Amino acid sequence: MILLLAVAFLCSLFLAEVADQQSAPTVSASKVVAAPTKNAGSQKHENGALIAALVSLVFPIVLSIVAIIYAVIACYTRKGHKRVYLKSFFAIFIGLITLVVPVVLILQFTCPGADLQTDVEHCGTCMNRCDLPHAYPRCVNGTCAIDSCYSGYSDFNSDASDGCESSIYSARFIAGQSLSPTSTQCVSWNNFRNGLSADVSYNIVKFTGSLNSTGMSCTGTQANTICQALREGASQTVTCDGHTWQVVSGSVSCGVNDVGIAVDQEACMCASYYALLPCVSNKNWGGIGYPQCPPTQDQTLSVSCLSAAP
Repeated sequence: MILLLAVAFLCSLFLAEVADQQSAPTVSASKVVAAPTKNAGSQKHENGALIAALVSLVFPIVLSIVAIIYAVIACYTRKGHKRVYLKSFFAIFIGLITLVVPVVLILQFTCPGADLQTDVEHCGTCMNRCDLPHAYPRCVNGTCAIDSCYSGYSDFNSDASDGCESSIYSARFIAGQSLSPTSTQCVSWNNFRNGLSADVSYNIVKFTGSLNSTGMSCTGTQANTICQALREGASQTVTCDGHTWQVVSGSVSCGVNDVGIAVDQEACMCASYYALLPCVSNKNWGGIGYPQCPPTQDQTLSVSCLSAAP
């Protein structure tokens, strides 16, 4: 009797796993859940999932009912045997629990009342919750998408699967490498700038690198001035926390095709402090702590605009 109930319980779990595999959502390499397409193949998968779910409901119920009936008969025909009573009541208890499992699984597979095209808790398929890092999600035609980003974050790469990225630029620069507007460093820089928001009041801006992890930082309203100048592509000079920050834009004299930033030096001056010119049309992309015309050390350079303390 107990063995029969165990078989019923294990069968319900096994068939539930089969049903779950049959109805699993299609996941692309970028982890975005795609909306199910109503073709013959997907319809076959849906039918298979439904059949497996129904079997996982009916089969253990039948076994559980048989076991419960057996326990009742045993209890009735062998009156006065305490061990029989205990085993029978235990079997009935386990049988009732076993009955609940497939019912719960059916509700999981069918998620009644949910709109699989728009419900963020059941997007594309039941129990597929849209949970995107640093973003408020939405479900569009059965696919998880970004509705909006948290304050201080932006969707730089237009990829909903990894949510919104922090307002941080970081790129590897190679000594002797000539840059251009189409270089990876420049494209990423412009994506970073375009991701900055006029609606966010940034209160921290940092300029760091692999050769100086401490780098330079500016806090307060001046930080927002610098970050907004980067966003707008407007030349700006700001004194902050005892250091001079400069945002340059379109300076032909140093070959800057777009926006650059420097601290405690002119952006186009060949110094050895802090300069970053990701879109310059030559080898003088800047750097930290080493001669910059041209740079003599490979470096990873990072600029971040934050709306709160990290």
